[in-house]
Amino acid sequence: MVQETMVDAIVLEYEAKLEFLEATLKSNIYSERVRTVLLLCSTENTVAVFATIRNRTLESPLVRWLVIANENITASLISVLREGTQVAVATHTASRAHQIFTSYISVEDEVRFKLIENWEPPESTALQSNPRSPKNQIRDPTSTKGKDPESHQSLEGYYLFPDLDSIYDDFQGRRLLAAVVSNVPYFVLDDLADGTVIPVSGIDYEILRALGARLNFT
Repeated sequence: MVQETMVDAIVLEYEAKLEFLEATLKSNIYSERVRTVLLLCSTENTVAVFATIRNRTLESPLVRWLVIANENITASLISVLREGTQVAVATHTASRAHQIFTSYISVEDEVRFKLIENWEPPESTALQSNPRSPKNQIRDPTSTKGKDPESHQSLEGYYLFPDLDSIYDDFQGRRLLAAVVSNVPYFVLDDLADGTVIPVSGIDYEILRALGARLNFT
């Protein structure tokens, strides 16, 4: 049985204010769908798009960005990205070959890119004969859970856009910042002589400790 899925496609021309892009991203029509934005711009305009996304706080777990570039622009993107924006970059390297990168957050809370695939599209005749063949598609591997994205392991096991549930199932020892006030019995704070404030006890304090142990954050 073959199921057909309706897909909406919106084509936007780059404009400096990016008003139409912002309106599309904020539209309630697509609020419950995961959307993929294909970005085909110059390096300068691509960086400008993501700078706008950051400045206007338009990051969303329901929006994934696929950037097609003629050069490796990952270093340029790192300075304008922050956690919450999922980006994959296909960089043109040869006549037909591309390197595929995906973004992730390091233990130091910095946006970085990992090379996940060296990909070359098939000949057009092969693509037309069987477009659903695995050889004609970028690999969408199995879960990355438990793998270190900074290691030099095999590329097998990396998603083009990693599942957020698997990403935040293990914070890899990252530090979680929380704003709290002393409010017995929920949170009890102690003021040290040097001015440092430390948590001592409380219901919410114990909940945070339990979550930290389960999700691996400090």
